[in-house]
Amino acid sequence: MLRIGLTLVLALGLASAAQLERLEMGPPAPGFDPADLHTYKIARPARVFHAADGAVVFVTYWRFEPGDAGEEAFEMYLIPPRGEVERAGYSFDVPKSWEGRVKPTFWHFKLNPTKARSQAGEWTVYFLFNGELLGQTTFRLEP
Repeated sequence: MLRIGLTLVLALGLASAAQLERLEMGPPAPGFDPADLHTYKIARPARVFHAADGAVVFVTYWRFEPGDAGEEAFEMYLIPPRGEVERAGYSFDVPKSWEGRVKPTFWHFKLNPTKARSQAGEWTVYFLFNGELLGQTTFRLEP
């Protein structure tokens, strides 16, 4: 199974009433280091990925509404064509100063060439806040 590596940038907070503004996705630019938030750059937007891409990076932009401050949970579910569902998530505090603002989050999961062959096909990704589905996308993985 492909491993999910998850990092949230700038200690972002997410809230139940937050709305997904947009989603960008693509392979990481050269020099990508999951431990360094400054390297979360997409090499090129894509909907089809290959094992040679090394990882898939998702950039989500979330708008926080009045009343969103406080501890909230954010989850990402990856549904592969076969095998187990991958889940990643965090729960953290949304500062009051973020209400009315849009903040990005960066997620990635690594592509393993051997496993990419066994999981080739259409993938679905769901983004949830406090158990509420607020965004989804699909992409195709090819060996």
